[in-house]
Amino acid sequence: MAKIHKELACMLLGYTTKEKEEIGNKIVLALGGDPTKIATDLPKRRGNSDGGIDGRIPIIIEVIQETRRGNATLYSDKVRREAKAAFCIKLQSQNFTRDQLGSFIEDMRRERIFDGIIVTVMPLSQDAEVRFKAYNEQGDIRICHILIEDLLANNVSIGFELANGKSFQSNFVSALKEYCSHA
Repeated sequence: MAKIHKELACMLLGYTTKEKEEIGNKIVLALGGDPTKIATDLPKRRGNSDGGIDGRIPIIIEVIQETRRGNATLYSDKVRREAKAAFCIKLQSQNFTRDQLGSFIEDMRRERIFDGIIVTVMPLSQDAEVRFKAYNEQGDIRICHILIEDLLANNVSIGFELANGKSFQSNFVSALKEYCSHA
C-alpha cells in the first residue's frame, strides 16, 4: 500500500507552478490551517511571493510565566497558550535542502513564529536532516517534517496540539471526505 501513496505523491511533481501553489493551499486547509499569505516588514514589490510561509495554524504551547518583583522572580508557572505554527509546502523533485530549511527558520523568526511544519514530496537532504535535529534540540524552534506519502497513508504523528482540539489526521481525513463527496 505504501507504494501507491509514494506514486500519488510523486504525481504532484508534474503539475505547473500555479497548480502546485493551489495544491499547497489545499494541503494547508486540509490540515486545518489558513493559507493566507502574510509577510511582515517585506517590501510590496515582491508580487505574489508568500515571504517563505505558506500558511499558519493555531496550536497550543506550554510556556513558563514568571511573576517578578524588581529583579527577583517570585514564582513561575507553566501555562498553556495559543500560538501559531507556520507551514512550508515544497512540491519539488529535489530533497528539501539545508538552505531551504534555514530560509524557512529565518522567515518564521521574522514573523515571531517558533513552531513550523514542513510538508514535502521528497525527504530532507542529509545536511537538512542534521540542521533539523539541531534546531529541535536547541529548544527555541520546534519543527516537524511530513512526507506527502505519509499524509496520504494517514501515518502522521507530530508533537503539536491543535487549538481546535482535533488532530492533523482527523482534519485531513475530514477534508478528504469532503473533497470526495464533491468530486
